[in-house]
Amino acid sequence: MLTQSERDSLLDTLSEPQKEFIVHFMKRGKRTQFSNLIAKWKAESNNEEGAEETASNWELVDYIDAGQNWSAAGLQCECGRKLRRQYIVSNTITGVTHKFGRDHFQDHTNISPELAKSIIKGFDKIDFEMDEILLKIMDGWSLENEWLPPIPEDMVFPKDIAEHLENDIPLLERQVNRLRYEVRKHLKECEDNEQAKRFKEQKRLKDIKRVPTENTLSEVTQENPYEHSEKGQTEQPLPVPNRNMKSIDFNKMRLSLPKKHQDAVSNIINKWHSDDISTLAICWELINNYGANSEMYATNKKPKIYMDVQLLMKVLVEQGVLKLTSQSLDNCSYSILSGVKSVEDQQLNLF
Repeated sequence: MLTQSERDSLLDTLSEPQKEFIVHFMKRGKRTQFSNLIAKWKAESNNEEGAEETASNWELVDYIDAGQNWSAAGLQCECGRKLRRQYIVSNTITGVTHKFGRDHFQDHTNISPELAKSIIKGFDKIDFEMDEILLKIMDGWSLENEWLPPIPEDMVFPKDIAEHLENDIPLLERQVNRLRYEVRKHLKECEDNEQAKRFKEQKRLKDIKRVPTENTLSEVTQENPYEHSEKGQTEQPLPVPNRNMKSIDFNKMRLSLPKKHQDAVSNIINKWHSDDISTLAICWELINNYGANSEMYATNKKPKIYMDVQLLMKVLVEQGVLKLTSQSLDNCSYSILSGVKSVEDQQLNLF
């Protein structure tokens, strides 16, 4: 705990708004401690009949700290001693008000010695917390140095924590621990909500798995390379462009996509009705028509097979099958330069 001179020196370094906040913090904290201890003592009291009634009639009305020049401030205890800190209590039944130092609760209120001792300890706790705030200000405290989880932008801070931050006042350690819990709780709720949405999306994908590919792509990815006929007319399949074929030996490449899905990607490219294709479009083709994993990432809403497919697309660019036309964190688009023929297929055709 700081000495009074150390506390006064640190208080002098604060801005006026910070000083006002500290004063308000002390008054509110000590009033809360007083009322909570009175209520707790009354609920647990085994003292003589009526003693708890006497204690519960008192409330802390105000707390005054006269500061460094307290000797000239004129604050006094009812015993006549000059005070720097004066506690003002009032009896809710009689209306009687007493002003005294912290050591005279029992003398003026008939509060039991045990309760008076608890009240003084409660006041010491608030003094300790003020010292903690002052020391953190001196050390240049910042929220970033508390090693908290990433705080979501939409998170609403608890009122007392928000007041500290808005007034450029460091958080108490108990507040930091509570904030850490609240952030983790908020992130868990967000993750649970995302997981629920993901499960709902997976169910929707299963429900539409039997819908024609062109409708699936239009509904799920908003990337539809097909043209639709007008409502009521019979849809005519678009012709597949006549493409040269390149032989690719996938066995020599270190690809994470399963072999059956590598072959499926080749088949999709060969039968694609447009010269433009994207990684996401192939992902959805694999999911809807080739039984690929339909799980989605919670953060970016992309299929979990996206990176495996993207690695294969990069290989096809290097082999001259595709040409990258646009690239972003959300998707990559390509021009189809040729079809794909695996070396295995070519060897089979020789026999």
